[in-house]
Amino acid sequence: MERRKAPLDQKSLKVAAVLALSLLLGFLGQSVFTFELNIFIAVFLYAAAAYFFIRSLGQDGNDNGAFIDDRASVGRLSALSAKKWIEWLLVFIVMIIAAFFRLHRLDSQPSSLWLDEGLVGLNAIEIIEGKHAALWGMTPLDGWQPDWVKTSNLYLYYVLLVFKVFGTGYFGLKMVSVLPAIAGVIAMYFLFREISNAPVAFLSALFAAVSQWHVTISRWGWDAVLMCLLQLVSYWLLLRGFKTGRKWHLVLSGVLMGLCLYTYIASWIALAIALTFLVLKLMMEEHGLRSSLQHGLFFLVPCLVVFAPLGAYYAQHPGDLFVRTSELTLAKSVAVAQSYDPVWKSIGKYALMFNYKGDGNPRHSFPNEPLLDFVTAVFFVLGLAYCLRFWKTSHTIFALLWFGLGLQGGLLADPSDSPNAYRTFMVSPVVYFFAATSTYLSLEVLWQSLPQFRRKEIVPMILGMALTCCSVSINYWTYFGNRPKTREVWEEESRDGGLPAKLGSLSGQLRLMIIDPLLLWKVVVVNSWFLNYRHGKPLESSFIAANLFTAEAHLDQMSGEHQLVYVYSPVFSRMMRSLFPDAKNEAVRSPFGDPLYGVLTIAVADLRLRLASADKQSLAAAIQKTALFYQEQANADAEIGPRRIFLLKESQKGINFARQLDPEIFRERAP
Repeated sequence: MERRKAPLDQKSLKVAAVLALSLLLGFLGQSVFTFELNIFIAVFLYAAAAYFFIRSLGQDGNDNGAFIDDRASVGRLSALSAKKWIEWLLVFIVMIIAAFFRLHRLDSQPSSLWLDEGLVGLNAIEIIEGKHAALWGMTPLDGWQPDWVKTSNLYLYYVLLVFKVFGTGYFGLKMVSVLPAIAGVIAMYFLFREISNAPVAFLSALFAAVSQWHVTISRWGWDAVLMCLLQLVSYWLLLRGFKTGRKWHLVLSGVLMGLCLYTYIASWIALAIALTFLVLKLMMEEHGLRSSLQHGLFFLVPCLVVFAPLGAYYAQHPGDLFVRTSELTLAKSVAVAQSYDPVWKSIGKYALMFNYKGDGNPRHSFPNEPLLDFVTAVFFVLGLAYCLRFWKTSHTIFALLWFGLGLQGGLLADPSDSPNAYRTFMVSPVVYFFAATSTYLSLEVLWQSLPQFRRKEIVPMILGMALTCCSVSINYWTYFGNRPKTREVWEEESRDGGLPAKLGSLSGQLRLMIIDPLLLWKVVVVNSWFLNYRHGKPLESSFIAANLFTAEAHLDQMSGEHQLVYVYSPVFSRMMRSLFPDAKNEAVRSPFGDPLYGVLTIAVADLRLRLASADKQSLAAAIQKTALFYQEQANADAEIGPRRIFLLKESQKGINFARQLDPEIFRERAP
């Protein structure tokens, strides 16, 4: 008996050694990427790691092209997960972790609202205020650019529903993406449970729940997050329908995919993935072709019916469908370069964004860092290699199609902005699935390679817990530790400088707030309108856009005891301190010490006294200089929005006021 066991023990040791070598090479490859030593060496190490990983699976008897199913097990984990209460406990744990990573410090991370989500919030508020918005129509995202991107009204009604539950403030707008993000993590579990088994599904959902890439995008009120949720549930129902033959699964899958097309423009790719999978599945069917064709129609027809109203709108307004894609097309870069170099560069950037250098935009992930943490990145490559090696099953084909087509949202866009983690967000679930697959397979091979002893399943379970805890810790530190300490992140997240929130705290019945036009960028105005929204006044500001010296008309009807709050640009700091040395003057700075704006608080009577006692010629010269500066800034302003309008208006008012104070001041400028 012992002689018979000896060869098996040697084989098990060999399998374990090959697997250990694979993981070692993978971790070395990722280390080379992390320390930016040499890209080619890192790629070579990863290629070797993938080779030995596949070889370890072949030596373990898995070289049969079969995808993971419930026959495989790590100890008793699969057997335990077969119990419904255990499985629901796993789902609950993942949901709690996902909710924590998306709700923790939500009031300060991100530190403000981004322009796009503020504009969507305002459009939803206008519907609350009674604006007519046809359910199947479209609304311009930006009122200052009505011919630019438009949002489907059906999506705005979804935002409206969230507002009804959570309110119209900062928290309510964040819930527009946070809720579908948490639900999407749960949907990942059930989708990948359909494809593989409970442990792989749990690991996939867990990697998504803690991923800094997924968490970062989840905390912005973007429509791509809802798109991803609808995509996941639609795919799950589609696969369930093919497995069980239940028509209502397929019909509901088609309905959700049709609704998905009302969200983000890249949802067309989500539909293309499903349709390509259906076509390939029909081609692979040797028997039951008619039945498979019927199943496909049960999916496609409801999808087209749901999309038909929006499709009719696009037929009448084709420009609304292509306005964004025409701006961000790869073809333009190829035409300008007169070569395919932009294509190859873009492919290279997207191939390396998971492990080497990711998106530079802090709103999409931690800038210029890999989208995946160290542990997940290694197992992602191994899992992708496994699926490429065993590609012949329908579920493997589906995963690879999802990954390959999902990247087209970035690959076909402007390569100067690549890699773009937002445009490729739809591949994030399958990326975590690849990582979970190889993690599980590694633990399974380890378990089978161990000699027989009591409770040997504890060893791979402890190792699996150590790996996942490492992933959780890295992602937590990246998002909640490193991001707040990074100047680049704060500057991108806080484009409004915290000014809208400051205005809300300064408002009062006996206060008049005047904001220097230099500060009134579009994001400041939009966020001020949204965060300080009052029922019946959706697009009214709580402040006056003016220069302090041209605001005289607003002060005429105010008594002297009223307080005036003037928020000014840092370029006027020295002037404000010299003119009003005794007034309350607060200098607001960023967490990194950069001046953002100043807040001057003065009684109206004191302001009148100060202006009356000032030398008219000196005051006229200062107003003239300010007016000309406003004019220069307006001419240099590339943003289509309120700031340019305010600057030009104040420039003309300043010129007129300076001329009234000193008629001679502009005589030397006359031709």
